[in-house]
Amino acid sequence: MSAKPFINTDAEHPRVQGEALVGDLSALSEFRALREKHRAFVLLYLADPKRVACKAVLRAGLTDNENSARAMGSKLLANGNILAAVRAGEEFLQSSDHLLGRMVAKLSAIAFADIRDVARWDGRGNMTLIPSAELSDAAAHSLASIQEIVEEKQQRLPGLDDKADVDLKIMRKNVKQHSPVEAMKLLAQICGVGEPQRLEISTNSERLERAFNESA
Repeated sequence: MSAKPFINTDAEHPRVQGEALVGDLSALSEFRALREKHRAFVLLYLADPKRVACKAVLRAGLTDNENSARAMGSKLLANGNILAAVRAGEEFLQSSDHLLGRMVAKLSAIAFADIRDVARWDGRGNMTLIPSAELSDAAAHSLASIQEIVEEKQQRLPGLDDKADVDLKIMRKNVKQHSPVEAMKLLAQICGVGEPQRLEISTNSERLERAFNESA
């Protein structure tokens, strides 16, 4: 038996990551001041961990020529307004507010995940995975692993010669999601869920005790 992992690079592609950053950076005045095509460049440049200007130019569709993209990337980063937007974006992406927001979003996706968001199955139990390109960000975050498991065995089928064994390959897919319970625990810690109630109970107990002593 062998297990072959599916490799899903779509969710990690800078173009996808750039689209996810639109809402985050749209509040920055430096970003809003740019022309639309320059915004696309800044988004895709910031979404690339390696910060390669040439690739950001190509992904933004500003040119399809790699040599031209190199020259254009250098020129764009020399533009004062674009550089200001890049620096503002980098500062924002490293801020605690942004990191906390991403943590809460990913943990929420795991905590409230539904297996029907990543797979479909019929009445006979035949399962079909939803293509990675069709997965929502939340559904993709909820996945821990997807494996294709191949089992090889020999089986003697009825009606055939007693010495005739048939080689069979059984293929099945295994979908595993991150633990929603653990995600909920972390969310509760981050958001302080339950703490106000405990404080309120403690305060009320003190008041009741005080009232009891005063009435005694």
